[in-house]
Amino acid sequence: MSLPIIIAIMLLAGIVGGIINYLLPSNTDSNGVKIRKKLVCMVLGAGATILIPLFLEIAQSKLMDNIHYGWELQKKECDCSRAKSDTITVQIFKADTAKKDSGRVAKPTTDTVTRKLGMGNTDIATNCCIPIKNYFLYAAYCLLAAAAGLRFISGLMDSVLKDKEIADKNRIINKTKEQLETEKKEAEDARIAEQEANKAKEEAEKQKEKLAAQDKKEADRDEEELHLTAPVRFMKLTEKQAITDLPAIGPATNENDRQKGRFGGKSENNGRRISATVNKRRVGIYYPFILTVESTNPLNNPLVGEVIFFLHQSFTPSVIKVIAENGKAVFSDSAYGAFTVGAVSDDGNTLLELDLAEDRSFPKEFRER
Repeated sequence: MSLPIIIAIMLLAGIVGGIINYLLPSNTDSNGVKIRKKLVCMVLGAGATILIPLFLEIAQSKLMDNIHYGWELQKKECDCSRAKSDTITVQIFKADTAKKDSGRVAKPTTDTVTRKLGMGNTDIATNCCIPIKNYFLYAAYCLLAAAAGLRFISGLMDSVLKDKEIADKNRIINKTKEQLETEKKEAEDARIAEQEANKAKEEAEKQKEKLAAQDKKEADRDEEELHLTAPVRFMKLTEKQAITDLPAIGPATNENDRQKGRFGGKSENNGRRISATVNKRRVGIYYPFILTVESTNPLNNPLVGEVIFFLHQSFTPSVIKVIAENGKAVFSDSAYGAFTVGAVSDDGNTLLELDLAEDRSFPKEFRER
């Protein structure tokens, strides 16, 4: 369509439509007086026609496509007298049935179909041959808009604003959907991360329990091995009973370690020796230990009879009588920390004393408690 002709149609339709709007009964009040003057109606009509392109755009009309700047009703290349027949080539694939029947894979062959496009046969020909219809339609739109005047302008503005409002709402909805999807994805990622963290925590707990079970098993085995040499033949005595029978034992002078200094302070005396073994692995908070009294000359002076062990006052009982077997008197138990142990053998004639805190081969924690 020609742009100058379109502008001329808009001006003419604005004037004529404005006059029509002026003459319409809707422009007359109850007293018969015109509400708007003729010039105002024409200006409104011209303004309404200017909005026609917007109206057509909203209506998704293709009426104003291919506008040119000349005064010709249509472009020269669309002149019906110059329209030429064109050809298009369509390749039609056909299967080679002979080859298919023979059992081999069918390959497509092509046939070429040529179709002539003459006037009136296609949309191209129609656009070339009937361009005047578009001008009549455009003039009708402009005249209708100009006659409606302010109502057309208001209605179009409301439509545009409504479309904008709908577009804004849709944009907000889409943004909200995107936010919801993002939050949903973040929540899903957080849930997966939490599951992985819980799984890792469970694996760590299982591994910890497994290691603890292994440690306990090893500790139980060590304790069992440590106690295998301990005899079952021993008697529990009170310290008062033992001191009554053994007057050679000195008085208790150390409140924290009662046996310290009461047995002469020697770990070897009269051919007898006291020794201790402390397990480096704890059982809970306690360290298993073994106390042994034996002869330094088992062939000529073997240990026989009873050996009385005096333990720390925290033991209940703190005095144990053990029968020597195979030349040794052995007692085993567990202790929180180091202490001084006293031993009496040979019917009270031999006193032995051993401070477990002084043996640096024992665990440091055990010695310093």
